[in-house]
Amino acid sequence: MTAKPKTREESTASVGSTPASAPPPRLLRLPEVMEKVGLRRSAIYQRMSEGRLPKCRSLGPK
Repeated sequence: MTAKPKTREESTASVGSTPASAPPPRLLRLPEVMEKVGLRRSAIYQRMSEGRLPKCRSLGPK
């Protein structure tokens, strides 16, 4: 019994799908980002202005 090699379409079809066990993406607050990336507030804001980190999102109406 030999396994049939996957075609390109079959192998890339699963790349875009998200596993059922993965949590949905969410917004992180600044203290959480500081803990995860190991940078201080000023370094995070510097990298945001350089485009190396995503910009902040406003959650309020203003």
